[in-house]
Amino acid sequence: MPKVTMTRQISGTRNGQHWPKPGDSIDLSAAEAEGLVSLGMATRNDEAPTPRPETRTAEPTRSAVHPPRKPTKPATARK
Repeated sequence: MPKVTMTRQISGTRNGQHWPKPGDSIDLSAAEAEGLVSLGMATRNDEAPTPRPETRTAEPTRSAVHPPRKPTKPATARK
């Protein structure tokens, strides 16, 4: 069984145990290890980097970028 080091936190449990924290290692089946490595969730132990904190930037919501338009009055017919 390959041993991998987690690079991201996975919520929930696996076989009744919580997933390890980023930087901690776990033994997995070859298929499961390859899946996590290909998704960037883990690295093989022989290539494990120092874990970096995940950073995210909030994207502005549509209302912040484009405020709602004011309703316009319907056009009146000329006589």
